[in-house]
Amino acid sequence: MAMSRSDSDLAAIYDAMACGVVVRNAAGSVVFANAAAKRIFGRAPDELEGAESPGEDRRIREDGTTMPDDEVPNVAAQARGEPIRNVMMGMVRSDGYVRWLLVDAVPIKDSFGRVREVVSSFTDITDRKKAEHELERQALHDPLTSLPNRSLFLDRLEQGLRTARRVATPLALLVMDLDRFKEINDTFGHRAGDLLINQVAERIRSDLRETDTVARLGGDEFAILLPGADQDGAWRVAQKIITALQRPFEIEGDAHEISVSIGMAISPQHGEDVETLLRRADIAMYSAKRTPGGSAVYAEEADPEGSNQLALMAELRHTIETDQLQVVYQPIVGFTEGEVMRVEALARWRHPSRGLVAPGEFIPLAERSGLVKSLFSRVLAMTLAQCAAWRDANLPLQAAVNLSIRNLLDPELPRVVGQALERAGIPPGWLAFEITETMLMAEPNRVLRTLAELRDLGVQLAIDDFGVGYSSLAYLQRLPAYAVKIDRSFVSRMTRDRGSAEIVKLITNLGHALGMKVVAEGIEDQATYDACAAVGCDSAQGFFVGRPMVATAIPAWLAQGHRTTTIN
Repeated sequence: MAMSRSDSDLAAIYDAMACGVVVRNAAGSVVFANAAAKRIFGRAPDELEGAESPGEDRRIREDGTTMPDDEVPNVAAQARGEPIRNVMMGMVRSDGYVRWLLVDAVPIKDSFGRVREVVSSFTDITDRKKAEHELERQALHDPLTSLPNRSLFLDRLEQGLRTARRVATPLALLVMDLDRFKEINDTFGHRAGDLLINQVAERIRSDLRETDTVARLGGDEFAILLPGADQDGAWRVAQKIITALQRPFEIEGDAHEISVSIGMAISPQHGEDVETLLRRADIAMYSAKRTPGGSAVYAEEADPEGSNQLALMAELRHTIETDQLQVVYQPIVGFTEGEVMRVEALARWRHPSRGLVAPGEFIPLAERSGLVKSLFSRVLAMTLAQCAAWRDANLPLQAAVNLSIRNLLDPELPRVVGQALERAGIPPGWLAFEITETMLMAEPNRVLRTLAELRDLGVQLAIDDFGVGYSSLAYLQRLPAYAVKIDRSFVSRMTRDRGSAEIVKLITNLGHALGMKVVAEGIEDQATYDACAAVGCDSAQGFFVGRPMVATAIPAWLAQGHRTTTIN
């Protein structure tokens, strides 16, 4: 193409641009391509200019489907006579490599309004797409095994159930865990446990069809989705997996044997929604632990209280949704001056006919039924609203809310907490979370990342029930916690059992060495209170100090001689 001096200047400007520029004439032939375009397409100038657009590249949409010719930006711009902006287009080479481009196409018209040329500009965003894909993969896959995680599995289960309903085919859900995993983890260390989990995942995967899905739900718990499988099909798969996992596992030169428990639920007969099917597979798994052979199909008679449990679950959901849940607060008091350091928020459910339902009953029910996230969100909102009321009354009381392992493994947790704090207008320092020691070992790296994000928000963290788990000192050192709470089983026996007293003293010294405050929980008499003070505990919690009470009772309790202190 012959160029005037001004055309040469324009070409030089185009060549200096980072984005690719291609000009096509009305016949679709390339009449100009800048240096970036030639670099992106990897072709010499004479292979671009003066030729039709190369046919060896297949164009695809962002969803991976083929892009019709009339959707190609330069073709569409010419046909419509108007600019086409921000089109994501993939160019698939013959070897399968995909180059992703963000394309604009602008028609240039002559004096009669006819399209004379089309100028296409495109930016190569292949690296950005790869990064987005990797972030999406990390968010939806277990980092240890690369299997789908709980979030992705629940989505696939939902889709699978919809398909099964539409085409009237069965679907099987298997839930399984390893019966001796904790023993191996505690005895041989977490590296051995991780290697074992990886080998288990590989053996399960090798026994499944391409259409099946195996996921790691957390810890040693796996789930398997079998589209089109009935009870007999699910049973056969379960037996194949049990047989595969019976062979010893070679871990760092040692042979380890494990057993497995598999629970099965089949749709539609055992449920047609995610919550019901997952809960019933879970119930079947616990039945499998008591069954020779290690597998069981859901049976209503094995369901604790059968239909009563389903009714109780529905009532719990209604209680949460209609704000009928109650939160009470138990004071945590400093030993030195008797000042009230903070309160622990405790959920209470007063059932209209059953009376007070114990947390040990309804919290596991919430976890099995998928209500634990709603329960946590409601308790958090109520607690923060109460903190705002205390702040207005000039009562600086920090509130501690308990987290379950399912809360901790929820990637949305930091965002949910941040939004709740913003809605309540409460500074993050007014909120603390308590986690049990055993939670740290479920998925330590993932848990530590979540806790670090919470700490970055400004909320505080404490380790509850300390002393009864098996947490590693290496993890404790990395944990961004302000306090450890000594388990009540040791505190309550201090005055009559020398070993318990020594354990309380040891944990107190360990907590202080790690830079943490130490809370003694479960104090129910003066002698235990004095013993905890003597070994150096920083604060006390228990019926002797103060029972859990409704929020309106806190000011009256404080008027009896207790005082609040600044949040720390």
